[in-house]
Amino acid sequence: MKKIYLLLMLVLLFACSCSKSGSKSNPFTIPTQNTIYKYSLDTSFNQDEEVFVIFTNKDAMTKISDRISIEGPSSSKNIMPNYSKNNLETKRDVISEKEAERLRITEEYFENNKERVLSKSFNDLKSNTKQSSEAVGNIKNFKAIKEYRYRTEDITVSAKLEKQVKSTSDNRTLNLWIQDGYIIESSKLDKLANSFLKEGNNNDIYEYITSIYGEEWYDDNTQVPSGLIGVNNTIDILIYEINDEINNPDGITLGFYWAKDNFLNGQNITNSNEKLMFYLEGEIIKADINTAISTLAHEFVHMVNFRQHTVKNNKIMDTWLNEMLAMISEDLLAKKLGVKGPA
Repeated sequence: MKKIYLLLMLVLLFACSCSKSGSKSNPFTIPTQNTIYKYSLDTSFNQDEEVFVIFTNKDAMTKISDRISIEGPSSSKNIMPNYSKNNLETKRDVISEKEAERLRITEEYFENNKERVLSKSFNDLKSNTKQSSEAVGNIKNFKAIKEYRYRTEDITVSAKLEKQVKSTSDNRTLNLWIQDGYIIESSKLDKLANSFLKEGNNNDIYEYITSIYGEEWYDDNTQVPSGLIGVNNTIDILIYEINDEINNPDGITLGFYWAKDNFLNGQNITNSNEKLMFYLEGEIIKADINTAISTLAHEFVHMVNFRQHTVKNNKIMDTWLNEMLAMISEDLLAKKLGVKGPA
């Protein structure tokens, strides 16, 4: 099956189509005003081809996804309007613009405040060592987001610690927090938790990913840059209704990692949960547990990359590369995890 990749940027749009005659590229200027920009595929496109849209908007605060639509020639059908993200119905993982935006915002903050963040002091290191113990049944408020079709809203989610898994072989603890009033079958929570972390060697997402990319955080508080949370052997997952409309034809968010939670709250960061954590859409777990498991692997790669590249090596990984590694990892781990692999 042939594939067409469209690279959309704030200033220029490069459309590259694959066909028997080769590839071609035509630049287009995208208006900065709040208007809808339409791109029409040429007559060589047919309905057996797939269209992938990759957003690389350089301005993290300017959203262009809602102002772009793709149209096929009159002879083709089933061209999805606007843009595609992770979609529950198609089960196809496509780069989420909002996820990429979260990565860019956090990494740009780190880059702009690098000297202050990387400077150490005794008081900073002392504050970094604070750790809280959690027990099953605990209730906690989390700073999260709600995804609507055309906007994202900051919200507070009250959640209960429903399941806790400890692995002495990995020296890690996994906490699964479920939104208050939200019910997920215990068998699915067990499968989700055991896929990510369980006793033994070379048998879970945690060990598979860290053996390839490295550790997700520090194991020595004297090495932790100030402004960041201290040594933490616990990974938290918040399961809640991320999406307001689960059958949104424009796509939904399956889950996400947001590095703002690696920071201590202070003058510049005020919405951190101060945990190593990521977020999962609860409806995905109910509808397709295997997709939820693949999403865990995907988001964990982002967590590891933030520590290994942005924090440890002072390097900002390009969004396309970060996403590519996460998606490749889903395929590499598919057979081990017993989930669907490459299409």
